[in-house]
Amino acid sequence: MIPATPVAGHVRCVRCGGRNDRRRPDRLGKEYWDPNTQRVEDWLVSRLQQIYPLFAGKGGAADGAQLIRAGRVAVILDGLDEIADELRPVALRALSQQAAFRVVVLARSAETAAAARHGLLEGAVALELQDIDPVAAADYLARVQLDPAPLGWRELAGRLRRAPDSPIAKALSSPLALTLVRDTYQSGDDVRELLNFCDAARHSVPREDIEDHLLDRAARRLRAAPRGTITPV
Repeated sequence: MIPATPVAGHVRCVRCGGRNDRRRPDRLGKEYWDPNTQRVEDWLVSRLQQIYPLFAGKGGAADGAQLIRAGRVAVILDGLDEIADELRPVALRALSQQAAFRVVVLARSAETAAAARHGLLEGAVALELQDIDPVAAADYLARVQLDPAPLGWRELAGRLRRAPDSPIAKALSSPLALTLVRDTYQSGDDVRELLNFCDAARHSVPREDIEDHLLDRAARRLRAAPRGTITPV
């Protein structure tokens, strides 16, 4: 996360790797970190300059570096599992040796565990997201709607409760998918479109197809919105 100003609380996620699936929206371009050739502080300064006009020019670079060294910047690094296998432990060791700031590394569990066998992020605490119970997911989706919830949302919540082993229940067991449903079916969008998508095939739609459908909706929403008017999900 990177503050927009030295005192502001606005934050942003910074990627160190690229998405393998080209349909998934990449909000920050392809300026990725190579820990073999670039110190993490230098890379973060360059990202500050690319994202925030406040840090333009040599003076801005110096200000950004000062904030980082003073621990005034907290960084969320997303995509460790998407860089080359051999770079992952190098990145963890580089962060251990160079990071003077708070850092959160987001990555898939198996890839992170494999990288940690060869390079630890010293002093780190590992947290693993667990699947969301279908009843808990249904309760959450009902809770974030108006009371009473629109009919489509009640139908979705009911299906999650009645069919906990269904593909849609499995797809919505991840926090990302649940957030995508909440954030992309808005402003008159009928969430029954999602139920119809799941029911369109003769056989059950695979969980992966449901997840891709939600990601496609998110990508279309991001592309259609005027720049600066939407917070990416």
